[in-house]
Formats: sequence, C-alpha cells, structure tokens
Amino acid sequence: MSKWVGSVFISFVVLSSIPVFASESEDLTNAPSPVNIYSCGHRQSEREEYLSRFESRDLHEEKAVNISITRKWQHRISYNCQGQVYQDGIVTVESPTEDFKLKPTHQGLWTYWLGGVEIFNEQTCNYAAVKLPQFDVPLVGLLTPLTGNKFGEIKIKGDIAPAALTFQLEKGRNKIYYTYYEKCIKTDSESDCKFGGKSFSGIYYVNVDYNEVTLPGTKIYHDSCDDGGQK
Repeated sequence: MSKWVGSVFISFVVLSSIPVFASESEDLTNAPSPVNIYSCGHRQSEREEYLSRFESRDLHEEKAVNISITRKWQHRISYNCQGQVYQDGIVTVESPTEDFKLKPTHQGLWTYWLGGVEIFNEQTCNYAAVKLPQFDVPLVGLLTPLTGNKFGEIKIKGDIAPAALTFQLEKGRNKIYYTYYEKCIKTDSESDCKFGGKSFSGIYYVNVDYNEVTLPGTKIYHDSCDDGGQK
C-alpha cells in the first residue's frame, strides 16, 4: 500500500443488513487501552509511520461511543464422513464481531461531498481506507471492513480477533484516527483511486465492552459427504 493512499474497490448499490448504531458518551477522560502487542508487535515501523502521519494533522476529537461485543462458546462434537470423532470440546459458535456506525461532527465536512476516508486504530494497528460512497452490498461489500456514504457516515465491521475482512478492536478504549478527503482521483486502474483535495482529520474514541458466554448443551456436527452426510 502506498504511504499516502489506500486502494479500494468500487461496488454496486444493493440493500444490505442494518448495522447497530454506537451510543454516545461524554466521558473522554479514560486513557486508551494498551497497545495490542499481538497485532502491533511485528509491525512497529508501520505503526509509527501511520501515527506520525495522522498526529501531524489538526485533529478534531469526537465524543466517545460505546459498543458491546460478545463471543459465544458451546460444547461441540464433530464427526467426519467415516463417523469418527475429530473434535470434542468447547469452541466458538458465534464470533466476537459487531457492526457499528460513526459520524463526524467536524463542521468543515459539510461544505462539500466527500470522496474517501481512511482510519487507523492505535491499539490494534489496523488500517482501512475506502472510496466514498462505498456500500455494504452482498458479496463485494462483505470484502471490506469499512463502508460509508458521501456525508461522512461510516460503518465499521468490528472484530476482537484479527481477521482479513474485519477491523480489529481491543477490549476497552480504542483510539481511532480518521481523515476524510474531498476527492478520490482515478488512477490507471479502473478500480483504484488516490485520495486528494481538501481533507479533515480527527479521532473517534470507541469503548468496547467485551464479554464471553458459554451456551448450554452440546452441538453435534457432521461433515457434508457425498453419501448424504449432513451438518
């Protein structure tokens, strides 16, 4: 990825699921959560580069928002096509993910329609960038952790665990830098563009209430087989 630019894919407009809205909180006094060493430890130079870039800008601090993420566990016994047990234990049956929306209050944002946005989480070192508008559509929309409209409202697919198609968050306070751009200028590639024009930057504080729940009972799983085996 270029130092200044995020490459993005343009998708078609199709109605998708409605995300959860983050709730606002006036409290901005709590310190951000510690840096996730698992996510950031092996890419400190990348982290320092992003922080240096964002912190050099005039940053507008948004009100903190609160979201809740729950991981669900359950005892599962899994059988292969020969009827043999290959898994017997407590496993994740519902991933710790949550979709939520954020919207900037920076007054300068409303002077024009926006062409792109980039975000960076200081706690997990996750970065995402997307051309606006980018809609959360079936298939294509599911391949990006970040979508949004031309008015600055973005939707983030939050995830406690690191994953390619979601934006990793840390339990507790997350400090997420953002920059909105006026334009996304086309490149030689029809699907890519470079951010440019006027820009506005700031910080979203996202407080994550993380919980784990073990469901009762046992879930039986059978591999799908050519002879009619079923899940």
